[in-house]
Amino acid sequence: MIRHSHRGLIGRRAPFISCLLVSGVALLGAGCGGGGSSPNPQNSDTAVTHGPEVGTPDKGAGGSGGTDAIIASQGGSGGSTGVDVGHDTGSGGSVPDAGNKDVPVDSSPADGPMVDAPYGEVGSSEAGQAEAGSGNCPSAVGAWTFPSITVASSVGWASDGNLVVASTAWIGVDFAGMPWTYGGGSDVLVSKIDPTTGLAVWLFTAGDAKSQSVTGGALSSSGLGILGSFQGTLDIDPVNQVIPPIINTASTKVDYLMGLKDSDGTGVWSKKVDLKGGNLAVIAGNPTKDYFIVCGSAMNTAANLSAANLGTVAGTPGGGNDVIVAAVKAKDGSVMWARLFGGDQDQVCLSAALDDSGNAVIAGKTTGGGLDFGTGTPLAATGSTSPIMWVARLDGATGTVAAAKAFSSALAVNPYGLTLDSQGNAIVAGDFSAQVSFGGQTLVPVSTNGDAFAVKLDTSLATLWARRWGGGGSASSKAAAVDSNGRVTVVGAFVSTADVGPGTTVLTSHATLPNVLESFVLTLDGSNGQTLCAVSYGDPAATGGGAASVAINRSAGTNKDHAVIGGAFVSSTIDFGGQTHPLAAPTLAAKGSYNSYLLEM
Repeated sequence: MIRHSHRGLIGRRAPFISCLLVSGVALLGAGCGGGGSSPNPQNSDTAVTHGPEVGTPDKGAGGSGGTDAIIASQGGSGGSTGVDVGHDTGSGGSVPDAGNKDVPVDSSPADGPMVDAPYGEVGSSEAGQAEAGSGNCPSAVGAWTFPSITVASSVGWASDGNLVVASTAWIGVDFAGMPWTYGGGSDVLVSKIDPTTGLAVWLFTAGDAKSQSVTGGALSSSGLGILGSFQGTLDIDPVNQVIPPIINTASTKVDYLMGLKDSDGTGVWSKKVDLKGGNLAVIAGNPTKDYFIVCGSAMNTAANLSAANLGTVAGTPGGGNDVIVAAVKAKDGSVMWARLFGGDQDQVCLSAALDDSGNAVIAGKTTGGGLDFGTGTPLAATGSTSPIMWVARLDGATGTVAAAKAFSSALAVNPYGLTLDSQGNAIVAGDFSAQVSFGGQTLVPVSTNGDAFAVKLDTSLATLWARRWGGGGSASSKAAAVDSNGRVTVVGAFVSTADVGPGTTVLTSHATLPNVLESFVLTLDGSNGQTLCAVSYGDPAATGGGAASVAINRSAGTNKDHAVIGGAFVSSTIDFGGQTHPLAAPTLAAKGSYNSYLLEM
């Protein structure tokens, strides 16, 4: 059953003033600005020129009376009942002033980062702060939460300046101010959200009593592409019945691909993809291209991805999972080309990106050897038992492989995130558990549970720089994005502590319970990988989940270089910049369930 509704932009106010960014695929959130449904008449929005307001759909962060919580950038007044967070969000001001004056915190590095100045001096964090970090990190522009919805699989900036979110949903309550009906199990949910209000412009949902989930989404010049898996019936056009539903009667899920209109979220096409035990892991797009790149793994066959055969099969498929990659037309779902790359044992694709020139980069790992991308030279010897991370560059329009490279380690190296800068250089982010060498730059994990990494490769896949961070517990990078100036933002999760550099700068988790994941956001200098800003988000409770996706708007306009970060938390609150204004979990969220968040910076 599909639920599809529209809502005009309401409650619009002046756009948020841009902060220099911190971070790039997933969004979650609902309603910010204006102080909520019952704003205090004395608490006007005039201070938005000095700092952003943070709120929830039905009440402002200041409480049920709708008072605004303002992150003061230059000492702006928040109104008679607003709560100002001081100039330095290291602790956000120890005591809110009863007269609503700013309560600045000592701006020395020992008290935490300045948030309103350009990138520059790096400081250290203070234990017990609601936000800890290094560098002059920008403050939050908006933050929203949603009940019992998975971490948003992807988020992107549409050409009209709105945000597009793809997510899996379990509870049929308002999403970003728009109602929908729950089909049962889990459902597909895609929404376009106005970032100046946090409200949905349109909402697309589909699902029946079986389980349907979203793996990812992508934007193209011809609409949206959504990837996921499903059981039962997935019908994207139940009203007009022009587009036939796709059906999976098996007891296990298979993949689907669907196309939606960017303008209103209307379903355009859908197709079932059964990879015989494999699965598609990622969909990538580019707003200047009319096709998507999809990749994952297939058990020796992937012919049903296309009406035609796979065409040229490179390497020697067999021995387990093989890499499947294909280009799919955004307008109708037809397959332009598909390729299968294999070797002995298992090979899988985990991440992909498509640039403005049509170059596609994919990354993954293999537990065997002999993986051949058609270059005639396998990336590792047949029979190899060393885990291998690989990266390949292809022509997105034809599937022709231009370059491929492997990086070996004694244990797994997982490339979960991939993004391309304006020159076509690739930034790959993930985690690793044993020493790995990236073109002569060797990274050694500190934690026995694994550290996070990011590596930048040029168009020939030669290493430009490589970075790692971790420490007291596990750390993993989940996604990355690049701004118009080449700065790289990486997001993910860590446990306990993470040494993020430069020097001895360490992020410390706010959680009082052990082994709890906390969100981190790092912004790196694109030329050398050095840390410009590092910050973590959580509160003393078990916030869990971490950041999972990030997107940066590189287009001209009000939101240029704004970043949106999506993640999850399981406690009652998560704090994005001072203990005076934590965002509470929605009231319908089940105890212990994941709640999604969206943070714009």
